[in-house]
Amino acid sequence: MGAVYVLLIALALTAPLTLIQTVYSSWLSSDTRALLSVILGAFVAVIVIRWIQIFIRILVVLSAGALVRLDLQVSGYRGWQAFGIIGAFSLIGYSLGIIAHQLVG
Repeated sequence: MGAVYVLLIALALTAPLTLIQTVYSSWLSSDTRALLSVILGAFVAVIVIRWIQIFIRILVVLSAGALVRLDLQVSGYRGWQAFGIIGAFSLIGYSLGIIAHQLVG
């Protein structure tokens, strides 16, 4: 399950901005959906504030991934190439972390 999350984060970091804008614009086309989005966003904000230590770690990982994505984009890599590189290194790091946890714990 963790590997799936790692790949989803890598995919989100390599998704083009126009794809994200298309999804949000179609979702927020009605007032009811916009209201539900605001209520859900407020609920998520309360959860983030409640468990700030966990979300700080998540934000650090996402920030590092975004920086890698920017570096790959400046270097001339395409979307799927960047996804492959980020995904491979993320899965390798995740696997090494699990192995290290098993050996120490």
